[in-house]
Amino acid sequence: MIHTHLDGENLTTDDLTDLALLRLDLVCAIDTDPDGLPDKAYTAHLIPENLEGTFWMQLPPAPPSELTLNFLSFIQALEGEFTKKQKTRKVDATDRAILIRVENQIHGLNQSMLLNELKELARSCGVEVF
Repeated sequence: MIHTHLDGENLTTDDLTDLALLRLDLVCAIDTDPDGLPDKAYTAHLIPENLEGTFWMQLPPAPPSELTLNFLSFIQALEGEFTKKQKTRKVDATDRAILIRVENQIHGLNQSMLLNELKELARSCGVEVF
């Protein structure tokens, strides 16, 4: 995720929370100088489980023109580290959904029947329903 900061600030708590909770590979905030031009890029990425209990690592700020990170190679290596160190269960590569039905008026129809129909439509499309 790349976005701008207009007040010359570093990565915010919101940025780092999004990085961790959304499991983004990397977040980068580019601040602007008073003329509205890019100034510094503040970057952080997730890291595998570690003894310190940290979830991300921040890179030193740098002008965007001086960023030399080969993103694809970096993320592939990082994902390899996650695979080795994370204690996770194997998840099949299938789409998943939580179905929610909201309506403001009851039409006298069998509500569970309508939700079951929605569930079956999702399953017929290959979506695992929770």
